[in-house]
Amino acid sequence: MTERIDSLDTLKGLAIISVIYIHSKFFFSSREIAEALNFVLANTSRFAVPAFFLTSGFLLGRKIKEKNDLSFIRRQLESIGLYYLLASAIYIIPTVAILHANQYLKLEVVSNWLKPVNIGVQGLFNFLYLGKAIAPFLWFFTALFYSLIGVYAFTRKYSAKYLVLGSAVLHASLVLSNTYLFWEGPLLPVEDALFFGLLFTSTGFWIEKQDFQKLWSEKTLLGLTGLFFLLNLLERVFISLKVPSWDIYFWEGFFWGPYSLFTAPMTVFLFLYLLKKPDLGNDSRINLYGKYTLTGYILHPIIIGGLVGLSLVLEALLPLQIMGTLAWDLVLFPFACVLTMETAVRNQDRFNYAVRKMKAFGEKAKRFR
Repeated sequence: MTERIDSLDTLKGLAIISVIYIHSKFFFSSREIAEALNFVLANTSRFAVPAFFLTSGFLLGRKIKEKNDLSFIRRQLESIGLYYLLASAIYIIPTVAILHANQYLKLEVVSNWLKPVNIGVQGLFNFLYLGKAIAPFLWFFTALFYSLIGVYAFTRKYSAKYLVLGSAVLHASLVLSNTYLFWEGPLLPVEDALFFGLLFTSTGFWIEKQDFQKLWSEKTLLGLTGLFFLLNLLERVFISLKVPSWDIYFWEGFFWGPYSLFTAPMTVFLFLYLLKKPDLGNDSRINLYGKYTLTGYILHPIIIGGLVGLSLVLEALLPLQIMGTLAWDLVLFPFACVLTMETAVRNQDRFNYAVRKMKAFGEKAKRFR
């Protein structure tokens, strides 16, 4: 494949919308919204982050045709690293301020999401590897960074299929430990390169090297995609009935571990289907949003938090109940989604400018060493 695949941008657009939904629903009232619908959306949306890693691995495979070609991987790693540093700089002050304010507000959603910034060895590990030192959602950047390095380094000498098999075993152990709670002891890191990102990045890389266009028809892939989405949902129902909820989460009923055994095949077959439909959604707004996913990913907690904060202020000043109502549940997600992505589209140049400045600063610092 050498032609542009617009459907991958459509996939990324759907993925960022799903991420915004997952993070918005923590603020739903959970009483008036249709619980069954929320359950379906929350668990089928879990294709989102794996899809980002699949796409990155696939594009890595397309760009690197020679084993000594470092230009693309260097640009990718530089871009991811700079965006991670920019996002960390954006969130350090709000994180500290919110944690300080929550000493008085004592909002459970804040205490479950944010932890005090650790500046010791653990904090350094959280920042450099887990990506959660400043804000929990920034794990995506470090996981993708190390996953790309791992795939590139491994495939210089060995076939990607061996990395797919090995990382599948690691990912399965993660699901069995964290979702099915098969053994006692410390939970494995749910969101990192080794147990999560490596599987999907290597799978995307391996897919690019195969000729799936001749293996399955479009209709077959669509059927398999629907089947695995259904199996994933049934698995989540089974888990909700058979596996005790984690006490550390206050939103019991949805998360016993965000990923399950059918999440991976569900996402992979959706990915393969969209490869068969390269023009799907190429003129849609969702496709446009897919081109701005990194910026949207950075912005979406600010937008959601701003809407929640504004609602809290209005409730304190006026005799109104906003949060915890059906109207709130129905409006928060679509409004947060559109506002986030339209802001990302209109401010991408500013983010690019900030990244260029950071890069220039780094180059100057090198010359002074």
